[in-house]
Amino acid sequence: MSQNTFKRGSCASRIAWSKTGPIAYITDKGVQICSLYCSDGEKWELSKPFTLTQVPIVHGGVPIVHLSFSPGNTSLACIDSRGQLSIWMVSVASSDVTCVYSPPSEALTSTNEMELNSIIGFSWLDPSKTIVLADRTTIQPNPEHTEGLRNRSISTYSITTANVLGPRHPLPNKYAAVAFTRRGVLKLFSQNTSGNKFYENSKALCPGENAVFLIASFGEWRDESFLLAGTVIGTGEVRLWSVSIDWNTNPPANQPHENIPTNPGNLVAKRVTSESFGAPSPIYELTHIHCMSSRQSDTCDMEIWMIWSGSDNTSIIKRYDLLKSETDLHESFYSLNLQNGAADQSISVSRDNERSFSLKEERIIEDKTVLNITSHLYDTFVNVCYSDGTIETTYREQEPTGNIKGILTLQEVGFAHSPGEIGSEICLSPSLLSFVSLNNEGSLSFHHIKYTASYDANSLYSVAVAFALRHAVACFSSILCDDIFILFQEFIKELETSAPHYKDEFVWVLLEEAHKSINYNLDIPVDHPVEKVMMNTSLQRLFSLQASVFTKKNFYYPIAGRIAMCYLNLRLLTFALTFTLRAASQVRPNIPDNELKAGHIHANTGFARWCTDFLVFICKELFEASQTPNCSLYDENNESLPMTIILSKPSRMFLIFSLRGIRGLEQIALRASQNEEATPGASMAARTAYRRFKDVISNTPVPLAPIEKLLNDVDNALKNIYPNLPDRRKLEYQLVFEGKIPHEFSPIAKRICDAWTKNIKPEVNIPKLYFHDVSWLGLDDSGFASLAKKSTNYFFLPEEESGKIKTDFLRKFIINHDSKLRSCTRCKGLSVYDDAKALSLSYWSVANQRSCLCGGSWIADASKHNAK
Repeated sequence: MSQNTFKRGSCASRIAWSKTGPIAYITDKGVQICSLYCSDGEKWELSKPFTLTQVPIVHGGVPIVHLSFSPGNTSLACIDSRGQLSIWMVSVASSDVTCVYSPPSEALTSTNEMELNSIIGFSWLDPSKTIVLADRTTIQPNPEHTEGLRNRSISTYSITTANVLGPRHPLPNKYAAVAFTRRGVLKLFSQNTSGNKFYENSKALCPGENAVFLIASFGEWRDESFLLAGTVIGTGEVRLWSVSIDWNTNPPANQPHENIPTNPGNLVAKRVTSESFGAPSPIYELTHIHCMSSRQSDTCDMEIWMIWSGSDNTSIIKRYDLLKSETDLHESFYSLNLQNGAADQSISVSRDNERSFSLKEERIIEDKTVLNITSHLYDTFVNVCYSDGTIETTYREQEPTGNIKGILTLQEVGFAHSPGEIGSEICLSPSLLSFVSLNNEGSLSFHHIKYTASYDANSLYSVAVAFALRHAVACFSSILCDDIFILFQEFIKELETSAPHYKDEFVWVLLEEAHKSINYNLDIPVDHPVEKVMMNTSLQRLFSLQASVFTKKNFYYPIAGRIAMCYLNLRLLTFALTFTLRAASQVRPNIPDNELKAGHIHANTGFARWCTDFLVFICKELFEASQTPNCSLYDENNESLPMTIILSKPSRMFLIFSLRGIRGLEQIALRASQNEEATPGASMAARTAYRRFKDVISNTPVPLAPIEKLLNDVDNALKNIYPNLPDRRKLEYQLVFEGKIPHEFSPIAKRICDAWTKNIKPEVNIPKLYFHDVSWLGLDDSGFASLAKKSTNYFFLPEEESGKIKTDFLRKFIINHDSKLRSCTRCKGLSVYDDAKALSLSYWSVANQRSCLCGGSWIADASKHNAK
């Protein structure tokens, strides 16, 4: 039997796109991984790939035909043409891979056995968690609107929470997958409590038969089981099984729990039904089958889509609803499973006595070839990709009734995938807004939807709402937003040409709607704990969006972009200090107390320098303002980054907490250094860590305690004023979206300047303040663009500047020349890669192992990861 007999079907995806950014694909060089990468602030490309060189060794040189990332996005499944599976832990930040499951060592030699053992259906099981699904956003006219885009309409966002369907691994942060072979063998791969290794359990569903299957697909049911659909070669028969997993979670008392999952458990399979489907005509062959769960229907448990491809480059799509039926099925459907007592005790194959099913057909014909069919976001969307580059996206949930249907996707407001020349393989991004295409030469290309509608006010408002909703969906689903940000940037550039008079208003509305859609309010309640503000990931996502929207060529950031970067740094500094103050007070076995404290203080020295220099940056402007008549620098609607950070409530909370935290670390360092001096044989590394931290504090030209007192006084005054201010949320928006001082805050800003002049200026060494270089912060009007010329750049240096000093974008310390580097795909910031498993202590930076503070993902040594 020739391998050419078999169509590619549902388990031959040569591309896999992880929710965290990496894209794995198969070429003649093997399995390669790349990412979307911003090379100059505006231009996004695919990074130079790295090859998983160990994969062909593990598979004995057999070609890989299918790739799939796990739901946790850290494991990559590779399936070869003979049906052997390997699973790899992948670290894109370091280009390191570790095999956590490899094929059995006894390789099959018979060609027929290879083909019959080939995996034709593969699916990861979703982890046990509550999921958030966005509903349609409704837009209604605002009766108080006069002109322009702002406040043009009233948008209403809502979400629905649900549980994932199908079987789930009983252990948290552990994963499992199922597979089905041509000879009808169901396989389960799962992890146990210790380590990342996967274990296999394989059992036959059709013992005693000679049935050979062509294509298979899995779909999740509401009762923690899944549907397996397999098509039999030569007969047109489709067989359906309901499969559940007994995880054996109650081990005997004398058996350690961690050893139980070595055997993944018992598989219980019940034949649901089978039915034969003939080809529509002799020129057609069945090439795809796809099962999708049904969450809302009381009568339909599953949808099954079948696609026949014709020799005339056309396709026929048929959709079948799997319906509950009162009619029981004939005994003959199950007799084959009972022959000769063939069913193994560890897998039960029996008749489903609880329910029976019938098939209902819906027929759609498209005059083009279907490349693949996929479902996303827990089967709420189904996407059909065609050979001409068009992609048909269908929302599967029940549509609202009435005249107001609302907005759900960008396609509904004028975006579309443009037809064009593409390769033989397409993979949609997790956000459904772009795709990558792989041609026959193994070259990967990136494509995204484009705007095709008009630029009138109503259309632009709808686009802003749709953008905000898709951004919120990505945040709720933990999907990297890079391709969404690409669309943001390109659409804003189009506005500069097509509707320049709407450009600034559109950006405001986009940011405002993004805050509404994610349900985040910058007007934080009085006495709200700073820890809750810091731990709310919505703030980080929103300012990542704002930083991306305002990223210009050569990474120039206008004031709104610099405000966003300040917010992101202040939030991370607050987290770093919170983590460190707690960790430094703990006792660790086998680690001397002074060594523990010194390690944590050393990890914060760079960020402490950032904070003190940021205060210098603020004081420089306050000094400049004090030299103007009546502090005119702070007249209403004037731009001021320092005053925005002081007046905006969340950033002021972060700054006050950071000063308090740095003061706490200073006291710890002082006490620990005194103990070191009294201890013979004290560690030189610990002494150096304490000395460097104290030098950072002592060398700043501004006094920290009076500034902290000033900020607290401002905070208390604003708490008293806030209840009387109208529309406080809009005041916060004006501060953070534009960096402009609102009319209501101008008198307050001038009083702050007066207070600084009276109480702090006398303690400041003005010449030292003037000459203190804070350009490495990248916060002056030139933005980050000027940093390439600075030898003390803390953020990034192009490759041609590699002979100069580089500074860690995350930790703010100078990078050693022999350090292993990683780089952010979004802001190009460099950082030293640390293997968390190899460290004796966990420092605050472990929270950013996968992502940069700007929200982008890390790739290894991005100065060498330029686009092809």
